[in-house]
Amino acid sequence: MDVVELTPRGPKAPPITASIKKADVKERLQTAAALDIQEQKYIIMNTLECESELVALIPASDRRLNPRRTWLWVLGTFTVCLLVSVLILFFLVPRGINVSSNNPPVVNVSVVNYQPGLALYIQFLTSVNVSNENFFGVDMVNGTCSVTKVMFPDRNEVVGRGFNRSIVSIPMQSSAYEIRFNNTVKITDWTLTVCELPFGFVRLFFQFTLTFRYLFSHTEQASAESAQLVCCSPTGYC
Repeated sequence: MDVVELTPRGPKAPPITASIKKADVKERLQTAAALDIQEQKYIIMNTLECESELVALIPASDRRLNPRRTWLWVLGTFTVCLLVSVLILFFLVPRGINVSSNNPPVVNVSVVNYQPGLALYIQFLTSVNVSNENFFGVDMVNGTCSVTKVMFPDRNEVVGRGFNRSIVSIPMQSSAYEIRFNNTVKITDWTLTVCELPFGFVRLFFQFTLTFRYLFSHTEQASAESAQLVCCSPTGYC
């Protein structure tokens, strides 16, 4: 019996085993490449997240560990602040305001009313000197004066008052700044008898009280006393 071998026509098909092996190799290569990319991304992300937690190690001999200029800046700033504070305190700390009088005789008077043997009303000006030792100006906001005469043997009688209601600005570091008061005095009894004599002077006592304001509405009072001869002639001339 003869055996006939059949040969298929057309191109020869590749072996199935070889095709499967090549596909597996390609797929594995792609999978490996994808895994490499993911691993690279993971490493990069971890690196970025850890950058804020990195600690730099500096040798102990590094010059940056000896901040000489920093200490100089700190010392200089402290010195300047201390100097400025001392200057502010020196210039702004309140100093004394002194009031005094030279006790000059009062010769210019104005007779307001004269009732012979009963009473004599006169007006005149008196003045005090104010010394401002501060390094800033002060304002006198009110001034009063009490005029008394001596009633023997041991008591006084108020015979008049004086005022200065204007606001007077006194410059800093000024001395003997003059402030005037307008006084009105009533003279009676034995004092009037003295005034009606030819020489026409009487000795009166003045007590001045001045109110000052400075630095954020801070107020202070100062006072002075003086004894002055006052012309009390009914004619107004001495």
